[in-house]
Amino acid sequence: MSPPDTKAAEARLLALQEHIQSLGPTPRAADALDAWMEAASLALTLGWLDVARAALSDARRALESARRPVDEARVLIQWARIETQAGDSELAERMFSAASGLAEEAGNHDVQAKALGLLAGRRIARGDHRGAAQLHRTASVLRDEVGDPAGVLEHAVGEATALQLAGDPGQGFDLLSAALDHIRPDAGKGVPWRAVLEARAMSVWLARQAGVPGSEDGALDGILSDAEDLGERGIAGWIRLQGSNVATQQGRREEAVSLAEAARADALATRDPALYLQAALLSARHLEADGDDAGVLKMLHTARGTLGDLLGVDGQKPLLEVIRATHERWGDARYEAARAALAAQG
Repeated sequence: MSPPDTKAAEARLLALQEHIQSLGPTPRAADALDAWMEAASLALTLGWLDVARAALSDARRALESARRPVDEARVLIQWARIETQAGDSELAERMFSAASGLAEEAGNHDVQAKALGLLAGRRIARGDHRGAAQLHRTASVLRDEVGDPAGVLEHAVGEATALQLAGDPGQGFDLLSAALDHIRPDAGKGVPWRAVLEARAMSVWLARQAGVPGSEDGALDGILSDAEDLGERGIAGWIRLQGSNVATQQGRREEAVSLAEAARADALATRDPALYLQAALLSARHLEADGDDAGVLKMLHTARGTLGDLLGVDGQKPLLEVIRATHERWGDARYEAARAALAAQG
């Protein structure tokens, strides 16, 4: 956050606190909930976790008195995010679970599904992949009951990812394929194309990992072609980047290198600095694995210049840090040899 943004956030937070104080010693939830939630969000952004906790604690007390379980669940979800940031994952998990229970009690499937999805993330973080998959399955059913096809697909992807981490990519492929068939009529309408295309790409990678017959054909090429036909070259670039990572993990070296370079080209065409940075760093990893130290430096310096063009001087900072870290990791002799080899190339 820039200094002007920080000052504006601090001023807004102070104004909210003064407004809440003006409501008396025990404000009603109906009068102060929005202010408490905004104050907590601003405090979290500023890194003032205790201030955020205090706002949410006041909100929760008022909501308990008012018997508003859905809003109390929303408060707990926000509070759990604070505890996640603070490093107390056990407390965060208990809060997500309590939020799910409150929403279920109130019959609010939307908030319940949200809490379950976040709880699944905590389960994955501690290695309970099967448990996470089951939570995503429940959340997907809830999203389907409220007619939210985008939510159905989101949780299907989450479940498939959890199953992949659990060592069962075949089951992940089966359920994701079924989910894609289920939401197909909503593609591009109730479900954004990006989500559909990325889920289709993930199903290809799961199929390859599981050894599904025919999964080595041009399925990914067809998805990328569809993305470009839809004018979504940026999405195509992110899919290529993900595909390069998957191919790297699975030992398909030539494909990994080709996809990373194609993703970098997509990033240039769409002027997407985040995609460009990640694709360039992945290409640099491939070059280093090939023993091409001069190529690594050339890639990093080229990326530094490109990000400077896209974002200005500040855009170069991540690459300058990577170059510094590379120098430190290699040592002076190796780094200077790479610089000399690069200079000799002209």
